[in-house]
Amino acid sequence: MSNSQSSLPSSSSSSSSSFKQLMQHPQALKILGCVVGVVGSLLVYGLLQERIMTRPYETDGENEEYFKFSVFLVLSNRLLSCLMAMGILAYSRGNVQPVAGIHRYCAVSLSNVIATYCQYEALKYVSFPVQTLGKCAKMI
Repeated sequence: MSNSQSSLPSSSSSSSSSFKQLMQHPQALKILGCVVGVVGSLLVYGLLQERIMTRPYETDGENEEYFKFSVFLVLSNRLLSCLMAMGILAYSRGNVQPVAGIHRYCAVSLSNVIATYCQYEALKYVSFPVQTLGKCAKMI
């Protein structure tokens, strides 16, 4: 029994060598870059959301005011997303023909806009980490 235990590699050297092997594949590096990019951009997006909605702005030197127009933020967000999507499609010469009829996307789009508006409004009352925990808990 001690003979078979001594032939097994230690878990730390095994995991580090498999990680090194994984990182030598270009596809793994590409996926890792995508994961870091998505998670990083969502983190920055969340922090900026909270900063806009929870920090007061000076109006005339003495008075402070909070940002009130969540609809403007949602509109700005969606317009920037459309511009980015059009730019990426133009660059990659992607297919812009919808798979389903455009009317089929309306319900999904409308629910997404309403959810984003509610998300901005919720930041007036709870912090971003609490809001994120609440959104994650609904999956459970």
